Amino acid sequence: MPYLAAQTSQKTNQHIVTWGFPVVLLVFVYLYLANFYVGDDAFISFRGIENLINGYGFTYNTHERVQAFTNPLWMGLIGILKWLRFGTQFDPNDYWVVVFFTSLLCSLGAIYAIAKTLRPLNLSWIWNGIFWFALYSSVTFIDFTSSGLEYPLGYLLIALFFTQYFALSYARTISTPQTRNLVLLFSAACLMRLDCVLLFGLPILWVLWQSLRTNGPAATLRALALGLTPLIAWELFSVAYYGFIFPNTYYAKLGLDNPTLIWNNGLDYVFHIWRKDPITILMIGLAIILGLFGGVASALVSVSLVAALIYTVATGGDFMGGRFLALPFVLAVLAFLYARWQPTWLLKTELLILLVAAVVQPVLSLSPFLVPIAAIVDYEPSRYVGAGQPLISKLTFHYLNNDKYGSYYRGSSLLNKFFDIPPGGVGLRDHSITRRTKAFPFVDFHALGSRAECFQERKLQEFNLKAHIQVGNAGGLNAFCMGPIAILVDTLALGDPLLARLPVANPNLFMPGHNIRRVPLGYPESIESKENRITDPQLAPYYERIRSVTQGPLWSSERLSNILYLNAIEKKYSAPYQ
Repeated sequence: MPYLAAQTSQKTNQHIVTWGFPVVLLVFVYLYLANFYVGDDAFISFRGIENLINGYGFTYNTHERVQAFTNPLWMGLIGILKWLRFGTQFDPNDYWVVVFFTSLLCSLGAIYAIAKTLRPLNLSWIWNGIFWFALYSSVTFIDFTSSGLEYPLGYLLIALFFTQYFALSYARTISTPQTRNLVLLFSAACLMRLDCVLLFGLPILWVLWQSLRTNGPAATLRALALGLTPLIAWELFSVAYYGFIFPNTYYAKLGLDNPTLIWNNGLDYVFHIWRKDPITILMIGLAIILGLFGGVASALVSVSLVAALIYTVATGGDFMGGRFLALPFVLAVLAFLYARWQPTWLLKTELLILLVAAVVQPVLSLSPFLVPIAAIVDYEPSRYVGAGQPLISKLTFHYLNNDKYGSYYRGSSLLNKFFDIPPGGVGLRDHSITRRTKAFPFVDFHALGSRAECFQERKLQEFNLKAHIQVGNAGGLNAFCMGPIAILVDTLALGDPLLARLPVANPNLFMPGHNIRRVPLGYPESIESKENRITDPQLAPYYERIRSVTQGPLWSSERLSNILYLNAIEKKYSAPYQ
């Protein structure tokens, strides 16, 4: 029991404390700078922020109230920082700068918490080095220290919550302020991503049980009420403003009624991570096994990790490799270090297994350029990924396997500030690299040719005297660049309240988070005319209810009635439609 023994040990390797941690931070900063990127999905959130700070509402399209994001806490943090530093000016690079520093600080906070947990174990230089080498070899972990998404904040919240949680599991006593603070962190995690309840739910119940035993019901209920206030306030706002408890993306991703296809894709997703990033799967697996032998508190963490794996498979995975396992991985690292049933010899054996996995990972995955510690920008997506597979490490997935959409990294990485990276990708030692001359940092991002084209698209949309309606896959950055005047009928349904509740166009084709819907006849005309012109006689009344909720007066009795109907009676429209 290395950690438990360390609690009573007075020995400390002062050289590791003095020099080891700064080295760990420097290596991480290097990896962060080399691997930093901003993904297209982040601009779905940024479009909502732009609309909010410019007075159009906290929504995706300005004509209706729709929550097209799942990360209100992250959006609030980025939005406040963007507004304080850059005001209401339009520039995608403003978000690049804000995300760069915010993600770095959050990730450093998580690294500090992990290092602080590792310190009492008094491992030698070599065993500390093996641990950090293995951690930094996790493609999933390094990839989502950036990306523009909420995961760095999630890393920090997991570190803050579970370092206290595991420490309390040894002490077995908890004060009322500690209970309140842990419930606040639980609320923050759910506001960061609602599915974090899978990781935090059982542990917070254990915390409340311990508080009941120590502080009594009255003090525990006060701490619970105070801690849950932010989460309850947001959900009340969500129902009042958007009309729904869950974000629109929740409904958009439930449109396929084919469990076998979804589960098979989810299993393929996990297997793909195992092949490309075995460190992540090994760490989660070790934490689950060790936790089962470590008492109730540790066992609950193991059950939470298993629940996260089942959730990943049951939802069919994601189009970005490793994304759904990034937060479970950080929790697994902390659970691994805090494990009760772990003799020193077993800990060292596990570290050796992780070391071997880290060393052979590039060989097993056949993708050495994807290993974060390599810190190079060579890539050819077709070399590493077949059609229908997610990509890992600075790459995103395009289901037609079109290299034009093959990378977010090349177009938004920090390296593009210093180098021109041609479309095929080159190694840093390649003499064909030249000093970059293009606008920094979005050189060739996703489907958008350059940052200048973003400004051109914005000016083109603003030139129109009335709202321009575009039907198709809206994407993130493209939609962001079109600005508030453009109304996007997103066939992937992430930002569209009607399409999100309709059946998918092809029930035999599953693409995680990218299930295409067929646009009903008369729907674009309905948006343009602000009248219900849906031609299908059965679908038209359903759309009228949605219009009432997302576009009608906030406090009307009709809207309240339709909110209850759509949340409790007919969440989805399952009939065929024209």
